[in-house]
Amino acid sequence: MSQPSVTIASAELIIQLTKTTTLTVTGGAGSGVVTYATTTPTICSVTDSGLVTGLLAGECIGKATKAASGSYLEATSPDITITVSDSDKRATDEAAAKAEAEKLALAKA
Repeated sequence: MSQPSVTIASAELIIQLTKTTTLTVTGGAGSGVVTYATTTPTICSVTDSGLVTGLLAGECIGKATKAASGSYLEATSPDITITVSDSDKRATDEAAAKAEAEKLALAKA
């Protein structure tokens, strides 16, 4: 018997360090429980309920699995990629470096 595929989505595809987004699933068949996981646990954490938290800048890979139910088999979604960015940190670091350079230039003048 053919069964509908499981599709995964995220409220945000780019998150900042320590920020969160939520994964959701559509499709699949039966009433099996949906769980979520990551194959990049150093970049992000993903709870069984789909809450993703950015841990380190990089590419977070998530997936969902819908448990078997009745005559329907377990189904796993394709991977989803969420970028975890530290751009806020970079902007702060760049601003601090620029302020320090200006301070040094004024001190030399």
